[in-house]
Amino acid sequence: MKTTFRSGINSLIALVLGLFGFGCSACLCKYGVPHGDIDVSGTVTDQESKQPIENIRITIKSNEEYAHYDEPAFPETYTETDGRYHAGHSYESWPFSQLKIVAEDTSGVYGADSTIVNLEYKEDAHSLGDSWNKGKASVRQDFQLKKK
Repeated sequence: MKTTFRSGINSLIALVLGLFGFGCSACLCKYGVPHGDIDVSGTVTDQESKQPIENIRITIKSNEEYAHYDEPAFPETYTETDGRYHAGHSYESWPFSQLKIVAEDTSGVYGADSTIVNLEYKEDAHSLGDSWNKGKASVRQDFQLKKK
């Protein structure tokens, strides 16, 4: 009887430790997760006049099979008065290898355009001699939008 009771208590303790003991954020600090820095920039211009277009929404999403396609990978950004945009993001998770960049005019004057880019990471201070961290990837993607 004592053996069965102890076995039951041990099973309960193991269950509690399994549910709560290993789900802590301290484990992430101890063992780490992959890291990658991605920098995306470019300009948006009118296809005919070649003039910069202000206030074009730039949405950057992962194009990975395992990612949530509807969730932007980066914070949404808009072009400045000179048509330039810039978005950067640091990942403390699995860094993406492919992004989908979408440029769309919220005013409806221009049609949307999008492209898929492959990321090539280069070593940086975080990744030097480390196969776990990806390093830094920079992408320059320009768009020429056509009026509707």
